[in-house]
Amino acid sequence: MDFEYRTENHQAFSIFRYDECDSTNIRIKEMAETAKDNTIAIAETQTNGRGRKDRSWLSRPGAGAWFSCLVKPQKEIPARLAGGLVFVAALSVAKALRKITNEDVRIKWPNDIVLNGKKLCGIMCEMRTKGMNLDYAVLGIGVNLLGVDFPENLPFATSLEKEVGIEIAPMEFLKLFISEYEIDRAVWENEGLSSILNEIKPLSATIGQNVKAISDSETIEGVAKDILSDGTLIIDTDEGEKSFIAGDVSVRGIMGYV
Repeated sequence: MDFEYRTENHQAFSIFRYDECDSTNIRIKEMAETAKDNTIAIAETQTNGRGRKDRSWLSRPGAGAWFSCLVKPQKEIPARLAGGLVFVAALSVAKALRKITNEDVRIKWPNDIVLNGKKLCGIMCEMRTKGMNLDYAVLGIGVNLLGVDFPENLPFATSLEKEVGIEIAPMEFLKLFISEYEIDRAVWENEGLSSILNEIKPLSATIGQNVKAISDSETIEGVAKDILSDGTLIIDTDEGEKSFIAGDVSVRGIMGYV
């Protein structure tokens, strides 16, 4: 461990820093058996960073906050509820970025953070269960902080520097994230996902928009109507309302990313 970071509320986060690693999620999973709750791995660059559905994640050296956080709840959390952690992390990242920029940073259901219609951050959650309960989860978070040029195959990617001209170091952002995350996670554990969603909905880049839900078998278009208390997205289509569970589909705007 490089150091232990304590919040104003005296919550301890054990932080491991890497100049380079394959994936911070891999590093956390390797130490998950013995590591404590709130152990974080952060890397200058990743050689095998991954996103949802095992998509590759561009982790340019020093250009972003590439980190993963271990979640080992002290009380039993039913495994079926653990997916709510994606929403917790999304809310925490969005609030941190809004405080840094004073801009209209928004959350694209369920796990992307966007500004000016482009993607600043992606979040994923991997978990292991024990019986019917969560054993541990690993939140993987990648935030584009620096850089103004992105590959042509990533037309919707952007960075904090490109959008608002702000430069912030990865460790500085991580500490701002932690200050939001410790509060949001406590709300989730004590009050449930609905309390988190009450904060997410006003920040949603998805609700009220014309969208398409893309799965392995089909693409459905309609208007995103609501997010239910369990995180399910409701889309109003020509054939009536349809529901979508986070992780089963990717949601895009009809004319762009959001």
